[in-house]
Amino acid sequence: MKSNGFQLECTHVTKIERLNTLMGILAIAYVWMIKIGIWIKKMKPERFVKKKHGRPAKSIFRGGLDEFINALFTMDPIRVRRYVKFLSCT
Repeated sequence: MKSNGFQLECTHVTKIERLNTLMGILAIAYVWMIKIGIWIKKMKPERFVKKKHGRPAKSIFRGGLDEFINALFTMDPIRVRRYVKFLSCT
């Protein structure tokens, strides 16, 4: 939720109602990125190769977030549509 993901600390939200709304949106976005990450892990397992210490090089969340950001920046309508469909099925 902080520096390597959604950068929650940069919001400076102080009102409790707004913080509740923000946390709800972040929870939905987190689950969305996890679902994309799980799908990417099934389709491209080489992105999640384990390192010498036994942990994967990239977490499922980070893999999903990177894939979603890449789809947005490349403006690939097929991939963006696929990931939005994931959200509608959640």
